Amino acid sequence: MHSNFLSTKSVKNIVITLLPLVALLFGACSGTHHVAKTPLEVPVFEKEQVWQLTTMRGRPADRQSKEITLQFNSEAGSVRGIMACNTYFGHFVCNPGDPETGRYPISITLEGSGSLGCPEADMNADTRFYALLPKATHAVFTATSITLYQNSKEILHFELR
Repeated sequence: MHSNFLSTKSVKNIVITLLPLVALLFGACSGTHHVAKTPLEVPVFEKEQVWQLTTMRGRPADRQSKEITLQFNSEAGSVRGIMACNTYFGHFVCNPGDPETGRYPISITLEGSGSLGCPEADMNADTRFYALLPKATHAVFTATSITLYQNSKEILHFELR
């Protein structure tokens, strides 16, 4: 007799397939300001994954400049990266959100950046990016991307490098 229910093996395979994504969603938002946490079972941001900027305010990132990157460290609650010309660093706090949509309230506080001189176009890209990053009010995480929003408007989109 054929049953409409999934077999135990099918359910187990689905759970095993979805577990890393769920861990990513919860692990992405475990950062706290100046408070170290116990490493997660699937430490996504503790591994210093590099996310590359692909769009800024819905427009493609300038490929002539150096790649603009973002790195989270959930254990330290820190954020850092490389802009078109300079580096930057700060902290983030990501609060519980909706694992089904991947949407989480986020706050990014930048504490400083490098001050290298570089071509005007690169300096302008640094200035725009550095101004936008702390405006993020929530983030949508997937296994391969991070999209930062200011309220309902997408401001920055990153792909896993």
